[in-house]
Amino acid sequence: MPVKNYPGPDLPREQVATIRSGINFYGLSWVIAVIDAVDGEKILRTADEVNWGRIEILPGEHEVSASLWVSVLTPVTLVNRGSTPEFRRLTFAAEAGESYIVDGSWGGGSEKNAIWIVNERTKEIVAGTKR
Repeated sequence: MPVKNYPGPDLPREQVATIRSGINFYGLSWVIAVIDAVDGEKILRTADEVNWGRIEILPGEHEVSASLWVSVLTPVTLVNRGSTPEFRRLTFAAEAGESYIVDGSWGGGSEKNAIWIVNERTKEIVAGTKR
């Protein structure tokens, strides 16, 4: 069940956009780009809680705060938030009916880490930079 992140009544799927966290395995560890907040509204309730589902948002401009997490065990056992304790803030224009993924890569240090948002259907990067 998606998390609704807009006021008012529930809207049909074709009238909203969705966004979710990306999970990647890099040989020895899992790298998870965690959505911490959307438009200033906190998604994480505690440091150990991650929303693995989709977040519904209205079409239009949005700011997503995200960070990288690293796990050497499983993608659901987060053991290290890595060296990006600060949120990365990404702004993008969501389109109705589209799905987006907040994705990332771990480079070993804040200047080498990357977080971006990609349209799940078109694979186009709509915010941030992939390194």
